[in-house]
Amino acid sequence: MFPLLIYMLCVCVYCQHTEQQQQSHQMFVKPCKISHDSVYGGNLTDCSNLDITNLPLFDLPHNTSTLILDYNNIGCLRNRSFHTTKLRFLRHLSIQFSGVSAIEVDALFGLHSLDILNLEGNNLPICQKHGRSFPAGMFKHVPNLRHLFIGLNEEMQELVPECQIYPDHIDIFSTLPHLKNLSIDAINDTLYLGQEFSNLTRLTNLSVSCRNVRHIYNNSLHGLMSLQIRVLTFFNFRYEILIFELGIFQNLPHLMFLSVSACQVGNHNMLLALKPLANRNMTSLFLKQINVYSDYSVPSFALQDGIILHNLSLSLTSICVPHMFWVDSTLFAFEPNTIASETWRKCLRTLDLSKNMLENIYWLNYFPEFRKLKYLNEISLSSVSSPESSQYPNLVNYTLSWDKSEAGNGQITHFNNNLNSQTISSNQMQAASSTHVQTQSGVSSQIQTQTESSSKIQIQPEARSQTKTQIETNSKIKTQPPLINQIQAQTEYSIQIQTQSEFSSQKQTQPGASSQIQAPPESSSQIQTQTESRNESYNNTIIEIMSNWKNNSYHRTGYHDTHTLSNSSVTTLSLNQLIKSNLLLKGNITYYLPPSLKKGKIINMIITPVTIGNLTLVCKSCNNFEEFYWINNYFLTAKGVIYGVENLKVLDLTGSSFNIADHLLDTFYGVQVFLFSGVKPETIFKTLSIQRLIRNLTNLRYLDVSNNKLNSDTFPATTFTSTPNVTHVILSKNRFSNIPFDLTTTPKLQVLDLSENAILFLTQEEMENLNNHAALVDYFHLLLHDNGIACVCSKIDFLVWRFTTRVIVHYSTTKMCWSDDGQSVHVGELSDIPTYSRLCQGRIFLMISLVLASLMSAAFLLAYLFARFRTSIEAFLRAIFGKRIGPMKPEDYKIGVFIGYADDDYRFVRNKLRKYLEEVLKLNTFIHQRDLLQGPIDQQFIDAIRNSWRVVLVLSRTFLNHYDLADITMKYASHSVTTVNQGRVFVLVEESQVYAIPDYLHDVLDDTRIVVLQDLHSHLNYEQKQSIKQCLR
Repeated sequence: MFPLLIYMLCVCVYCQHTEQQQQSHQMFVKPCKISHDSVYGGNLTDCSNLDITNLPLFDLPHNTSTLILDYNNIGCLRNRSFHTTKLRFLRHLSIQFSGVSAIEVDALFGLHSLDILNLEGNNLPICQKHGRSFPAGMFKHVPNLRHLFIGLNEEMQELVPECQIYPDHIDIFSTLPHLKNLSIDAINDTLYLGQEFSNLTRLTNLSVSCRNVRHIYNNSLHGLMSLQIRVLTFFNFRYEILIFELGIFQNLPHLMFLSVSACQVGNHNMLLALKPLANRNMTSLFLKQINVYSDYSVPSFALQDGIILHNLSLSLTSICVPHMFWVDSTLFAFEPNTIASETWRKCLRTLDLSKNMLENIYWLNYFPEFRKLKYLNEISLSSVSSPESSQYPNLVNYTLSWDKSEAGNGQITHFNNNLNSQTISSNQMQAASSTHVQTQSGVSSQIQTQTESSSKIQIQPEARSQTKTQIETNSKIKTQPPLINQIQAQTEYSIQIQTQSEFSSQKQTQPGASSQIQAPPESSSQIQTQTESRNESYNNTIIEIMSNWKNNSYHRTGYHDTHTLSNSSVTTLSLNQLIKSNLLLKGNITYYLPPSLKKGKIINMIITPVTIGNLTLVCKSCNNFEEFYWINNYFLTAKGVIYGVENLKVLDLTGSSFNIADHLLDTFYGVQVFLFSGVKPETIFKTLSIQRLIRNLTNLRYLDVSNNKLNSDTFPATTFTSTPNVTHVILSKNRFSNIPFDLTTTPKLQVLDLSENAILFLTQEEMENLNNHAALVDYFHLLLHDNGIACVCSKIDFLVWRFTTRVIVHYSTTKMCWSDDGQSVHVGELSDIPTYSRLCQGRIFLMISLVLASLMSAAFLLAYLFARFRTSIEAFLRAIFGKRIGPMKPEDYKIGVFIGYADDDYRFVRNKLRKYLEEVLKLNTFIHQRDLLQGPIDQQFIDAIRNSWRVVLVLSRTFLNHYDLADITMKYASHSVTTVNQGRVFVLVEESQVYAIPDYLHDVLDDTRIVVLQDLHSHLNYEQKQSIKQCLR
């Protein structure tokens, strides 16, 4: 008792401190969003993501029935936080992920009518070392509460051994007699729900987050025995389960929905744990990531666990469950006759085996079993490497609304990515937490589950290093996972297709359409499935195929094809030979589907080429088959025709590889949604005509051929001539530079998606056609996202049209286009079209003015340059035309000799070299210490060298090693040597520096132009003077 008083005191201090810090914050809170509450009839006030830190809120509307405070920064729920007349009729309160870490006992005072309370995702662990998050009696103010969600609060959970789960907190639920839906966290590492739950007599839906759980025993759910639990969910496991007893699900007689995810106890062990549920009626069973916990060091351990034997699965297959989901659990194979149990034949409606390891050819062997599931409506098969639904939006189920008014032919009036309210999908079951949905009758919580469940297994870390696993139950059951070769010797199927001597093809004509293809009579072939000797090979499946047809051809009638079949003989092939060989035979194969099947998904299941060749496929009992998804599968070669699929409405072939004939879909008259996006190889449309492929799809409404590198050559203008009812055309991520088809052939088109193509603008004819079409179809949408639209003045008509047309034009999310100079322009800047038009005309006159100004400036500049650099220009012209006008002479230059030297060598230049050049040879010289003017020194050096007849460089040690302008002087001197003045440069070099002459300077000197001096202190001797004189000639 004393620790509890200490804790309550701490809570009060914390809340008072929080109030002092946050008292002035509320006045800066953004207003909440207010709408009508369709469930309770009052106001729905959404105050989520507003950084609210202080309660109560005073600016709430009257008669608020739903208040959403998710994703805020509420640290403490103080007493009477919701005590206001505006919340007197509050029925739904949600405070998720708002950092709540403390609650005072009277925080919910005044919420007598509250029906739903959601406190998930906060910092409210059940057990703490000091005190508790939910004080005793806090729920006494909400006696009518039916839905309580306090799970996902275990992020800050501490392992408190003395906290015996909920017995120490039994008073939490003692004042909630009407509670029906509960979400909680498991405490510590042992799952145990005890007698504290026995008073919740109306509880039917329980969801448990098992973040810290590592031990699950037979009595873990002991407290639920007396309750009518119908929905049970275990999810959010984070650690390896060390102990898992198989009797956990016993004494749950009312259980209808079980969901277990991420509980890696092993498929075999989970099957054994389901034994207490055998021979029962349930609504759904969801198992995800329940495969054995193993690593790559013992691969056979996981392999054996993924092979499901008939005897091991008897408990599961004896449960009458309409919706079965067994996903992402490393399933490798099923023993024959496992799936098609007597119970599942009568009960199963949905079978989802997605994201397992059943890929490649061998899953086809299960089809005879699927056929026995008479009431199966949907089947989903995908490999573990299949993309998530977010990457393939086509995976989302379509809800198709049918218009029965047109002569009894169903037509799609809209597409909806939401599931039908009576459909259960795996996406609804996989949420990390519970999502609570309000319905017309009040509130029904839609628990989206990721659970992990149980069997009695002693799983020790050292056991993973063995290839055998001992499964030990309270009934002393011991089993050993089988080897894969044992399953191959169990049973085999013999599939026989019995031939008929002759088939006749009759034409049937649809109202308003051309002829259909009638499949061969039902008696033409029959599939017989039987169990054979266990000693025979599993691959000896026999298929008798009609081949060597004398006449199996098709001929065109209008826009449709009629196909004629004639006499045949019988050829025997194995199943693998049929699938894997390059089959050149012509014949007929009849296959059967479950008669109630409506939807089939085969995603990333084919990883080797499949060749059907010229064989004709006939689908029997396919009258209810409406949706088929063949996504991201490997190479399929099919040159024949498919019969029996006239009622198919959705055909999705996204991302798959094909080598098919363009008449393959001639019998798919009922298809209204056709997705052929991102198909492979990339060159498929060089040989496949899209116009011919969809010619017989006269009911087509939605066509998606995006991401196929299509252009106007591979997508002709007459593509939709035979499909006038199409409403949505998706051509995004292709290579179109214009609208590729004739809009008059699609009078009902509502959406045209040309996003991510190469469209810069639309022509006048295209804009007129779009305007005419928009006059016929209300709310016609044109999508031009990411096309690099050109905002250029030459296409001013297109810019005007975009803002004046009735067509609803969608731009990129950045709303940018590209101007004449390649700059991005915001579309909003072009909304004032007259201003932009004047801007375009002004640009023309501006360009003319700029050209004239440039010409005048160029003329003045040329005149100045000629006056300033007349000598240089003359030298340049002489360099160009030197051979015609002869070599340069001394009188052609202003300076006779340029002397390059270091400042420290000035005495030698002034007293010896200058006297000889000026007084004896009568040449004018340039000496920088005498002749430099104000301005840049290096530029004056360059000008002096350019205007000198000869350039003499005094290469002393000081010049080469210490003079700053030595490098630029030598380089420019070497560059000044031209064809009209080849002897322009010579050097006077100290004897010790002969080998220090730079290579680039040495390249323009010969030996006669290198005068060697013993040093710079001696006078020039006779030989040196003669050498200098010779260089100056």
